[in-house]
Parts: sequence; C-alpha cells; structure tokens
Amino acid sequence: MLFTGETALTNGGTSCIACHSVSGIGFLEGSTLGPDLTQVLTRYGDPGLTAALTTITFPTMAGIFTQQNLTPQEVSDLVAFFTESNAQPAPAG
Repeated sequence: MLFTGETALTNGGTSCIACHSVSGIGFLEGSTLGPDLTQVLTRYGDPGLTAALTTITFPTMAGIFTQQNLTPQEVSDLVAFFTESNAQPAPAG
C-alpha cells in the first residue's frame, strides 16, 4: 500500500507509483517516469536496496526525499514488497 499510495508515507514523500511501475500493481501498472521496479531486488540485492531506500541519492528522487526521508519501517515494508514483486516476470520491452 506504500508503493501505490494507498498508505501515505509518514514524512509526506510522493508514493512510488507516481514515478515507477511494478508488473501487476496499480492502474496501468504505474508510471514510466522512473524505471520499472518489478525485479529491483535482483538488481540491488537486499542490503543494496535497503541502503538505496534509506539514503535516497538518485538525482530525480533526491529533491523529493531530502527533507521527507522514508522511516525505517517504511524501508522495511518496501523491501518486503519488492521481495514479493521480484517473483514476477520482468516486463517485456
């Protein structure tokens, strides 16, 4: 629910689906502004993904999340979500 925005992020950050997609999730499976995150766990691994969500340094996201960091619980919940989404096939294209 954090990914889709059904549950608001504690510090007011934008929901993931506003910029990203995951196969089978949300209306039209999300946005294409940022990369598809269906198999992001494969790309980063658990420690790397946790670090990336804890200290967001991606240029497009830094402006949004510099003052609106994810809480440790949100990071944990999103890593759990991405662990489940990792089982989905990567999108074609």
